[in-house]
Amino acid sequence: MKKRNRVKLFKLFNYTNMNQYRKALKINRILMFTSLLWFIPLIVPVPESMKYVFATLGVFQMIITTMWYTNISSKNRYVFGKIRAANQELKSYGISTKHWQVYAVDNFDENDDTFRMELLFYPSITEVGALWRVLRHKKVNLPLTTNDIEGLKKYLNILEQNIKGSDHQVILYASLDSELASALQDAGIDIYPTTTKYINKPSKMEFYSAYSHIKDVKTLYKSISPYFIGWFPMGD
Repeated sequence: MKKRNRVKLFKLFNYTNMNQYRKALKINRILMFTSLLWFIPLIVPVPESMKYVFATLGVFQMIITTMWYTNISSKNRYVFGKIRAANQELKSYGISTKHWQVYAVDNFDENDDTFRMELLFYPSITEVGALWRVLRHKKVNLPLTTNDIEGLKKYLNILEQNIKGSDHQVILYASLDSELASALQDAGIDIYPTTTKYINKPSKMEFYSAYSHIKDVKTLYKSISPYFIGWFPMGD
């Protein structure tokens, strides 16, 4: 089997970046919500026969949506596996942090010698898990601690040393809200606004669960934008 066909087959059963996973979750949430709309006729005056039809359609859509959610969770094992592997690498560098993660994004392009890596500051968890964190108000990721900042600086220095004299290029990027962006800048970490197809934006629930205290949640969430972190690459 040709490599191109193997890649297509792999992508059919696996998400290759967090953006794909979050987009699928967003569509799944919409479908689950719309499935509930089919049950509205049960509480309004419509013929009994129609109530049965609508209820059946609602149950059918909920079953399909639940099955698809299972498929989404299965296809995301590859990305989360890469995150676990990256966390092990961080530990080998003596970097210990639970408030940010990193993973390499695969592009499967033989002619592209650029390594793309993404920093994750907002927890990549299910909506139920994020809601539970919000209700408990524990295990928050932000604001970053001094240990988080120092660990990130150390990691950036290691990456920069690794690419010196190399033919390869490393691009590190992340989604940042205005408060987080300011915190990194204040710590002396360079960030550059960008646009990239690989970047992902957390769901609102993931975002809310990341902070311990947010004065204006909606405004801060709207400020999320993609950034290059650490140095300005030749391109994305």
